[in-house]
Amino acid sequence: MQKAFKLALISSALMSANLASAAEINLQQLHVFGTAQTIMLGGEKGMLPAKPPTLHPQSGKLIGTMMSGAGSDFATLAQSGIYSFTPKLTDGKLTDFSTQINTVNNDIGAFTTNVIINSQGVAFGGAKSSLFKWTEEDGMQDAFDGIDLTVLNGGSFDISGLLTVDAQDNVYFAASQRNDDFFALVRLSHNGELAVLVDFGRDEYKEAVGDSFIYTKGQSPAALIFSADDNAIYGLAHKNANSAGAGDNAGLDGDDFASGTLFKIDLANVATDGSTEVIVLNSFSNNLHGLIDDHSLATNSVVEQGEWLYGTSAKTLWRIHKNTENSFTVIHTFGEQDNGIDAVQDGHIPAGPLVAAADGNIYGTTRASGGDEQGAGVLYRINVSADATDVNREKDDFEIIQSFDEQASIRPVGLTSGAIADEKHTLYGATNGDNSTEAGGIFEFTVNQHTLSFSTETEELTLGESLDLSWQSINISDCTASGDWEGAKEANGQESITPDTEGEKSYVLTCKDTDQKTYTRTLELLVGAEPEPEPEPEPEPEPEPEPEPEPEPEPEPEPEPEPEPEPEPEPEPDTGTKPEPTPDPDKGTDPAPAPDTSTDPEPTPEPAPEPEEDKGSSGSFGGWILALGALVMGRRFYKKTK
Repeated sequence: MQKAFKLALISSALMSANLASAAEINLQQLHVFGTAQTIMLGGEKGMLPAKPPTLHPQSGKLIGTMMSGAGSDFATLAQSGIYSFTPKLTDGKLTDFSTQINTVNNDIGAFTTNVIINSQGVAFGGAKSSLFKWTEEDGMQDAFDGIDLTVLNGGSFDISGLLTVDAQDNVYFAASQRNDDFFALVRLSHNGELAVLVDFGRDEYKEAVGDSFIYTKGQSPAALIFSADDNAIYGLAHKNANSAGAGDNAGLDGDDFASGTLFKIDLANVATDGSTEVIVLNSFSNNLHGLIDDHSLATNSVVEQGEWLYGTSAKTLWRIHKNTENSFTVIHTFGEQDNGIDAVQDGHIPAGPLVAAADGNIYGTTRASGGDEQGAGVLYRINVSADATDVNREKDDFEIIQSFDEQASIRPVGLTSGAIADEKHTLYGATNGDNSTEAGGIFEFTVNQHTLSFSTETEELTLGESLDLSWQSINISDCTASGDWEGAKEANGQESITPDTEGEKSYVLTCKDTDQKTYTRTLELLVGAEPEPEPEPEPEPEPEPEPEPEPEPEPEPEPEPEPEPEPEPEPEPDTGTKPEPTPDPDKGTDPAPAPDTSTDPEPTPEPAPEPEEDKGSSGSFGGWILALGALVMGRRFYKKTK
């Protein structure tokens, strides 16, 4: 039987009791801006920040802007400016708070955008009709210095909303001029080149409705973020008062209209003539969601967390999966009855950037609160579902964390992310103030970093094999095992388990974090049966021995050619004289004895000569011929002598 297995790592829901306490989040006021009177009397400069400050990654200082109060007299009091300081209190005070007045232009209330910082440590921000750049060494400069601005509606435009910067230090911002129907997403490249990537007022992006238009891709960008994972810009585009809609009006009630869009542009395929493709991920409804707002003190925003985007509209808090159609879901509608939050506690008018924090949750602020919307605003949290089987994140949970009614400065305008150190993540925020007793402030709070991982390197398992489980956590405790294992467990550990039966196994680890929220992680595994032993193969029969080949017959020797007969010696002529017998050399010179005539015996033939050494068949044959010749001669000699 082959091994069968299934392995699924499931991170189950981050459960929340929807109950906040001051012990969880402790807001600390870092700075409170003065009023016009205190500034003119020699107090610290700066009033009315419109967006939260940004942490400088190299210097560790917070860099932010304020709408006014950068000067100290009547002539300069209304001027915008930039501030910076190290976010550390000594005896309850900052030691290096400093400001710089707007030197780019003289526009009143010019600095209303967020501040972004590139990889070289240069800060950028909108200056209404321009863009500033700032470093601590060089101060404030015009980022458009030396650049031809006629590409931007002939140089007539305003910068607004939330800016962003990509990994190559290109800056992206919204530029618009409502009277000229100019609404654009613009890129300032790292080498100083200016280009319109999207012209939202293109004819193909508009549908005529009476004397007005519906801007099908959205009318003007309100908030931009860069996604390094997707190499893309995600953004919100809003609707202006002079249009019939921004998005898709199809299917909306007669008194309703498209109030903005969530869009995406792929940075790998951009054009510099305004024709970059715009992918609309969602079109908002004014009745259901409210407007997408780019108001300087209530800018809606979007934030990325993995494959998901979370964001705000004027009425709602929502999420959408980046790659799944029809996944848009409203998490919370502010001020709506039966939304699970007491109307007195609920927030109103979501304002400013959101932050995806290291505790796995998302934090944001509203500018107002209470049933009459006259409250000072709230800090809220989305407890994000971490359950891998909760594919639609239906277990996301909304929670009010803190009211600003009792804070030193009120009316928050958003949050930014700070550093993670000692297993804590610091978040920063700004308030715009009541503009009476105070004119805004800067605050911070920390959240515990929470992580719980539960894993195994086993990819397949059969009965009799062991499963090695391992888990690690940060700020996690009270862990308990259940399912196919049990008992109390340490916050970090490993264990080897050998299942004793086949089938599906579930190993569940449940823990709590320092805020008493529950985390559950599950490993599911299919244990296959032991493979049946393969039968020993029967021995193969020995092959029958091949018969030995019969020896090849030796070739018959070729017959030796018959020797030619030696010619018989010619008879000697008869002279009448008897020849003398040839003397025998072995007998010396003695005469031969007289022949015995009493009988007539056959003469004894002379012995054949010894055969010579065999020198081949012809030599042997020649020896026999000689012997035969000697015998014949002997007979003749005998007859003659007889």
